[in-house]
Order: sequence, then C-alpha cells, then structure tokens
Amino acid sequence: MDIATERGGLAQLRDRRDRARSEGRLYGIGFAVVVEPAISNMGYITTALSREERDQAGPKSGAQAAATVSVDPLGGVSVAIDSVPQGQGHRTATAQIVADIFGLAPEAIRAEAAIDTGKDAWSIAAGNYSSRFAGATAGAVHIAATRLRNRLTGIAAAQLNARPEDLVFAGGRVFAAANRENSLSFARVAATDHWSPGGSPEPALRETVFWSPSVLGAPNAADEVNGSAVYGFVFDFCGLEIERDTGTVRIDKYVSLHDAGRILNPALFDGQVRGGFAMAVGAALHERLVYAEDGGFVTAAFWIMPCRQP
Repeated sequence: MDIATERGGLAQLRDRRDRARSEGRLYGIGFAVVVEPAISNMGYITTALSREERDQAGPKSGAQAAATVSVDPLGGVSVAIDSVPQGQGHRTATAQIVADIFGLAPEAIRAEAAIDTGKDAWSIAAGNYSSRFAGATAGAVHIAATRLRNRLTGIAAAQLNARPEDLVFAGGRVFAAANRENSLSFARVAATDHWSPGGSPEPALRETVFWSPSVLGAPNAADEVNGSAVYGFVFDFCGLEIERDTGTVRIDKYVSLHDAGRILNPALFDGQVRGGFAMAVGAALHERLVYAEDGGFVTAAFWIMPCRQP
C-alpha cells in the first residue's frame, strides 16, 4: 500500500479531487484491497462433512500437479501439462520454462495442454482453476525439466570427457564452461538414449513429476484448514469524475499494484492485469447485475433466469 500510494501519486490525486470539488464537480477516489488465494487445497471442501464422516471417508488434502517432459529421436523436446488454458498463455510460459533449463529457444519446445486421462499424467486435482498454473503446474514442469537435464548432463559429460558440474546448456549446445569449443549440439545429446542407450549412465528419455504443496493438509478436528498454498496481494485506487447533467463517468486515473511473486512472463502478467481491469469496468459501468430475493446472483448463469412467455 505504501509503494502504490507513493509511486501512484495518491497525494496528488487527492489534490485534484479537492480542486474539482471546490469547483462543484463530482469527483471521488475509490480503493480496493485484495488477498488472492491460489492453488486451493482439496481438503477444504470436506469441512462440509462432520468429523465422523471425514474419518470414515479418509483424509482429503493437497493440490497435486503433474507434468511430463520428453525428448524424441531427433532431439526435440515436448511437454505435457495437466492444466488446460482458457487464454492465460499456459503453453507460452511452459515452453519458456523448459527452454531456459535446456538452453533452447522457446519456439523449439512443443507444449501440450490437452489432458487425455487414458495416457497423460493427471490426478483428481488436475485442471485450470484457483490460479494453480504458475505455482503448481509450472513448478512441476520446472522439476521435471531439471531432472531430465541432469540426466542429459551425465550423457554429455561422458561424451565430452568433462565433469557434469562444469557443463552449460546454452544456445542449443552443451559445452564445458572453461572451453566452449568442447561442445555437442543439444539435439545430439538429447537423442542419445533413443539411438544408443547402452552407453548412457541413466536413461534420459522422459521425466514425469507429480507435485503437491506440503503446506496443504487435511482439516483438523476443529475444522481448521489452510485453504490455499499461496496468497497474492493487490492494492488498487481509482480517481473518477461523474458529469452532473449526463451521468457520464470519466476515469481520471487508475493505479494497480500486485504482489504476485515471481513473474514467469511479464507480457502475460500485464495482459491479465489489464484484462481484469477491463472486466471490472464492464461490471461496474456497463452491465446489469441482478440478485434474487434470496440473495442468489441471477445473472451469473442462464439456467436460473426467469422465463417469460410472450
């Protein structure tokens, strides 16, 4: 909040508000403080059950994420994840993570995000919800790619007559840090176990990782449970003016500050922040939100809309 108010110029915005009001104009400043939970704990839904019912059904907890990283006979790299995107850019971020680990261009990575429960790695927690991609699925991708790279390092070290800890993956090649000329193409190293598995210290064809945050346990006897693995924080403020005669709303200034942890892709992050802003403006100024007498949100779905005959 301190960073947002200082860098966002809240004091100056308040001065603008005071001047506008002194001139008889309608000007106000609004604030929003948000805690955004992410990677939800499956166990929290069982708090709807009694302790006896939970004991009988067995503990429910965690937020399992899955990812598989593979190399093909030509040294190509593919990744399969357990979260199907809805425009958030999962494939872009996945390719970027794996490319950084293998020293390749992101365009060289094939990322798949269509779950086939008959052959792909998945669990009951799989899916695109609860902001779980960056913290859980992408984390599983990073672990899988790192483990596979470590095994490829052993293959390259034997071929380059170098120590594994001295090797670097960069620019599509694997080389000794002290002698870049002593190198092999990544494709050749990655394809080794397809063509000549006998000389490999450890198979390096595929790595599948299942990962769940250790902080997500089952509810205790008092129904206490950590509902999410991580929490992001947002602080926004907005200065706007309403034209007295027409009711026209003019947004004078909008400031949004997000403490979101490590940003995997700045362009995707920026797009999500701007998209959230656009949705909020639409909801606040251009949409009709209807609630029933019992408090139910009528316009949230078509199936509960009242049907009127002509």
